[in-house]
Amino acid sequence: MNQWNLELARLAKQVLFDALGFVLLFGAFLGLSFKFEYWPKIACVVVVGFLLLFCGNGFAIWLASPLIKSSEKWAALSYENRCPQKVPTLVILGGGNLTTEVLSDGAQLRIVEASKILKQRAQDGKKNWVVLTGGFTQETVSEAKVMRRQLFMETGESAGKHDFILEEKSLNTFQNASFVMEMVKANKLKKEIVLVTGAVHLPRAKASFEKAGFVVCAVSAGYADFVGNGFAGFRNASQTVAVLNEYFGFLGYRLKGWI
Repeated sequence: MNQWNLELARLAKQVLFDALGFVLLFGAFLGLSFKFEYWPKIACVVVVGFLLLFCGNGFAIWLASPLIKSSEKWAALSYENRCPQKVPTLVILGGGNLTTEVLSDGAQLRIVEASKILKQRAQDGKKNWVVLTGGFTQETVSEAKVMRRQLFMETGESAGKHDFILEEKSLNTFQNASFVMEMVKANKLKKEIVLVTGAVHLPRAKASFEKAGFVVCAVSAGYADFVGNGFAGFRNASQTVAVLNEYFGFLGYRLKGWI
C-alpha cells in the first residue's frame, strides 16, 4: 500500500471511529429528544455538546496550558539559579503504575527528568538524598519501589552514588508532602528540596510542599502527549478529566487549608 493510500486509510478510520461516531450519537440523541418539550431538547443538545468538547482533539492541552506555563516558568527559574545542581535532597512524586513492573507515562517522564539531575551531580562528584514518594496503588508493590527500579535502570552506575529513601504510605499529594516532611526530619535533612513532578501537577504539588514547610526548587518533568489520534475520542476525554482533576484538586486543597 503506497503512502497516499495509507493516509487515506488513516483519515477514513478517524472519520469512521471518531467524528462520524459522534455525529451519529449526536443525531440519535437529537432524534430521541423530539418527543420531549423544549427544555429537554436544549438539555440534550448541551449534554452532547459537552461530550464532544471533552472528547475533542487538543482540548485537554488547551485546558492545561495555564498550568504548564506556570510550571515551565518555575523550572526555568530553578535552572537559572542552578538549585537542581546545588540542593542535595531530590524528591520525586509518584504518578501511578500501569502494572506492578511498569510506571505510567507521566511517572516515567518524572524518572527521566530526575535521572538527568542525578547523572549530572554524580559527574560533579556530589551526592544526593533521593526521596521517592508513592504508596500502594497496586496490591503488591508501592509506586516508590517501582520508581526506584526504573530510576536505577535510567541512571545506571550513577544511582549507586546517592542515598535513597522510600516513602510508601502516601496516596495523594497532601500525604506526599506530609510524610516526606516526617522522613526529612527523621534523617535530619534540610527542608530545601528539588521537587520533580509533571508539569500539570506541579502547581498543586509545589503549593502543597511549601505549605508543609519546604523551600521548593521546582522542576517540571513535562507532560504526556495530550493530543490523541482522530478528531474526537474517549482517550482525549480521559486526558481532559485528568486536567480538570488538577483544577478541582487545587480548589479542594485550598478549601481544606492544605495549600
